[in-house]
Amino acid sequence: MIKKLKTIPKIPVLFFLAGIFFFAKPAQATSPTDYVAVTNLNKYYTERLQAQSRQISEDLAYVRESIPKFDVFVEKVEKLNGAIQRCNERIQNNKIDVCTVQFQGRYIPLVDAQAKANELNAKLSLCRKSKEEAISDERQLSKRLGEIDTIIKDLEAWKRDNDEAVVEGLQAVAEFIFGQFVSYLSDQAASASALKGALTKYQNQLAKEGVDVRLVMPKIQDAYNKYLTAQVTAFTGKTLKETQPIALVSYIRNTASAVVIKDSEACSEMKQLLSNPTVKKYLQKDRPNWAAADRFIQVGTEAILKSRKLWDIIGVKGTSKFVPAIAITVLIRDTGYSGMKWWFSLQNITLRYELSEKSATAVKSLHSLIERRKAKWQQFFL
Repeated sequence: MIKKLKTIPKIPVLFFLAGIFFFAKPAQATSPTDYVAVTNLNKYYTERLQAQSRQISEDLAYVRESIPKFDVFVEKVEKLNGAIQRCNERIQNNKIDVCTVQFQGRYIPLVDAQAKANELNAKLSLCRKSKEEAISDERQLSKRLGEIDTIIKDLEAWKRDNDEAVVEGLQAVAEFIFGQFVSYLSDQAASASALKGALTKYQNQLAKEGVDVRLVMPKIQDAYNKYLTAQVTAFTGKTLKETQPIALVSYIRNTASAVVIKDSEACSEMKQLLSNPTVKKYLQKDRPNWAAADRFIQVGTEAILKSRKLWDIIGVKGTSKFVPAIAITVLIRDTGYSGMKWWFSLQNITLRYELSEKSATAVKSLHSLIERRKAKWQQFFL
């Protein structure tokens, strides 16, 4: 945001701000899939056109207000001429010796009224020409305003449609990630349940060898509950109600982070339990029980993220600085989102309407023309 400095005069500041909107260089997008850069480019064009639209609208309003004033001028001059003629006729008919004429709310001597009439009659031709200019200017300003507003609407539609396409791409990634999470966590919960059953089976033997199963069981139950919680979180993440791209990336990251943390906590507790040689000995007596236990030695949900090269992007557990603007670019790169398609569609908008400095120059030229008109037209606005 540009703040107005108290030490800078008002008029130069206005021209400075106008220069920013009319002639500032556009943002650069290094890649069609660089969502932030491409969006900033759209924003640049939109803000630039909005500034032009405001200027054109102000000039158009002035011109439209001016057009009827030319007719008022002609009408007042004609009334003045009529009043002078009636005065002369009455004097010539010896009905009166002295006559005054009402003009602009006051009565003036006939000689002064005649001098004023001569002055105004000399301007009638220029007044009528100025009205024709104003009508022509109105058409030009209206046409330019319509063209600008059409471009703005096209850019707004592009932004809306592009956001929807980006969101669909992000949702595809998230659906895959969370789908993997739900499947993995479902197996983890089942393994925890199977492990609980196996330890219950050998609880007497374990007790004889110094392992108090009553202390072990709460840990397994706690791990089981954490897996269920993580599973619900992952399943909720699949709904993906957020529709704003940047916010959606944050939502994916926060949900994935919550899942990984719960999974890591549960796995840590189970690994600690399985590190007991006595427990391990009894679980290895039959392969199914050990297979269930062995699942907890695996990496867990981190592996899912890392296999998709999303670990550093999502930045769970504080492993990296999370930057949604960067994450959104990388996340949509390998999805169904066609960055090139939207890049070209944005270019087509700018090319189709010749959105370049020509637009700003045209607006500036029209504005300068109206400013010159004002100095000439003011004499007719009595």
